[in-house]
Amino acid sequence: RELFARAEDRFVVKLETALGGLRETSRVQVSLWGRGPAVYLLHGWGGRASQWISFIEPLVAAGLTAVVLDAPGHGDSPAPRTSILHFAAALAAVVDSVGPARGVVGHSLGGDACALALNRGLDAKSAVLIGTPADPVQFFHGFLEHLGVDERLHGFIRADVERRYGFRWADLAVRAPTVHRAVPALVVHDRTDAEVGYDDAGRIVRAWPSSTLLTTQGLGHQRILRDRTVVQNVVSFLATSSR
Repeated sequence: RELFARAEDRFVVKLETALGGLRETSRVQVSLWGRGPAVYLLHGWGGRASQWISFIEPLVAAGLTAVVLDAPGHGDSPAPRTSILHFAAALAAVVDSVGPARGVVGHSLGGDACALALNRGLDAKSAVLIGTPADPVQFFHGFLEHLGVDERLHGFIRADVERRYGFRWADLAVRAPTVHRAVPALVVHDRTDAEVGYDDAGRIVRAWPSSTLLTTQGLGHQRILRDRTVVQNVVSFLATSSR
């Protein structure tokens, strides 16, 4: 938290969305360190920007700018609604405000949002997906099960969410972006991840031809963000990809 208090710049980006025909305005809190090419870091569902604290100083030391944001409805970014769609829109809005992306890094559902933003036109030289579900519809199914929702209602709920937010679940599955040039990706996943199964990493790699898999053991879904070796590998990949 002390490092976040000493951010070189802290500011708010206005986000306007029109999902499912409902127009909303929210504010996205952004913190920034460094003066090199920008790397944008997006946390997952229920997370916040401070989860990236282990990455900030190594990114700056590598000559990069670390840009972290609290996604809508998380941390210091209050919002009336939030979803993967809002996450992706927030990322795109922050890039528009700060400048071109050397890379984007997403954890868990933040990785899905990064992939969605890239497929919707966001330009980045590289991407890192850490503990990311290959298909959020399966993650959503597990979320409903966790809430105790009768499985017979899952299909109706998914259809209602599609209608309300104006999207198709099939479009959220992680795949290589085709809007711009091929984007190299580093997929990082722990074999013992209890929240997002390790098999998801293989599915992402198969759907993203210019990707590389980095496997860890014993770090789970959260500690992977604090592991020194993971941080070093991610920073090295971002610093050298597509210079």
